[in-house]
Amino acid sequence: MVSEQSPYATQLKKCDTLLISKSSFIGPMVPVLIGDSLIGQVSKSRLLVAIVDDRLSWSPHVIDLCL
Repeated sequence: MVSEQSPYATQLKKCDTLLISKSSFIGPMVPVLIGDSLIGQVSKSRLLVAIVDDRLSWSPHVIDLCL
C-alpha cells in the first residue's frame, strides 16, 4: 500500500473508468472504487497526448487536433 504522502499516491481527480468494447454495452456498469472514492465513468479520455474513446476510434483525437 502506498501512503498518501508518497509521490506515487493515486491522484483520484485524475482517474477515470473507460470501458472499451466494439459492441454496445448492455446493463449497468459495476462501480469502480479506490478506497472509498467512486471513480467516474467516461466515454473518452486523454492519455498523454492522444484521446482514447470507448470504441478505440481516432475521431475524438482528430477533431481535437483540428480545433
